Amino acid sequence: MRPMIRAFPIVSSRKALCSPGMCQGMSFPLPILRLASIAAIRTIGFIAACQLGPCSILYTLKPGIKKDPVRRWALPDRIFFGNGACAILAGVFLREAPLPGFYAERIIPGDGFAGNHIFVTDGVVAFDHHGYSLRNRLLTYHTSGWANRSKEGWNCRLERVGFDLLDRRDLNDNKMLGPDQYLYDPKARAKTYLDRVDHVDASARARTKYASANGEVSG
Repeated sequence: MRPMIRAFPIVSSRKALCSPGMCQGMSFPLPILRLASIAAIRTIGFIAACQLGPCSILYTLKPGIKKDPVRRWALPDRIFFGNGACAILAGVFLREAPLPGFYAERIIPGDGFAGNHIFVTDGVVAFDHHGYSLRNRLLTYHTSGWANRSKEGWNCRLERVGFDLLDRRDLNDNKMLGPDQYLYDPKARAKTYLDRVDHVDASARARTKYASANGEVSG
């Protein structure tokens, strides 16, 4: 059987800034995203559309996986935390506090659209299942990706998280699973994932990109 190919179109900054695929509350310009190459992969339970350029990787789970605890838990860590368990990863990050000054933000898609995502940030650098990056780059990647893969009219808003990311009731009230609603303990899995990261070095490298982009001298 031939692998399924899904190609997501790339938008220019002019189109993106004028379209509803931009989150309310964001104050950054979307750069022109040039498509370098697309290689589609179909493997254990997910389809990955790999854009070898600014947008990195977009993942689309095959239908039914999120409702199957066994198949969902079997996903690789990055796919698991990037498709529904982002709140758990963010919550454990805040609990363990590998770096000071971080808080959680949430991208909330408009009614009828997918694309919910929670990450942690200090206002400049952000962390999610991809690791550390500039906050503006993460927002550009996520909103552009969902705007391009969704029907016309995709929109969202950005909010600072004001509820407990590790509390079942709070998560359920916000249409997300609580820690005890997975096959096994996602908090322990998130801690193991975080423990593999050199937070000081990785965040410093992302911060250096910010300094370079703003003409600052890092050191």
